[in-house]
Amino acid sequence: MSIYTDLTGALGFVKELTSISDRDVILTQKLKVSAGKLKAETQIEGVTVAGGTVIYRSYYVSAKALQQNRRDVSVKQADGVTFSNLAGMIDSLMDEQLAIDTAFDLDVPNGFVATTDLDGSLNASSGTPVMSLIVG
Repeated sequence: MSIYTDLTGALGFVKELTSISDRDVILTQKLKVSAGKLKAETQIEGVTVAGGTVIYRSYYVSAKALQQNRRDVSVKQADGVTFSNLAGMIDSLMDEQLAIDTAFDLDVPNGFVATTDLDGSLNASSGTPVMSLIVG
């Protein structure tokens, strides 16, 4: 789990997760506007971090950047594994961010809550797969 309180580190991690290297200004802006704040003093990776500290949500920004930049064929994750299932990768990144947001009780800006199932393949009310048809 990677948690960043510094913008430069968060940006580097987003670029590593997404392989998007030519949009620093846009990614930086996304990191700033979607950043969460700790509601209370919290232990993160053995360090006490004060309440109110800004936490940059790199998994969320990575997922949104990939969702908006679907022309990428594959994505390189930090551990060196390459994925070609972009929808699965996006959902996985959102799952990771949701886990961090919950575990550290982050105050997340309205409109920036990490959500899973971005491809809409699950019906939210029943949890069962829904078939989607694209007609064109």
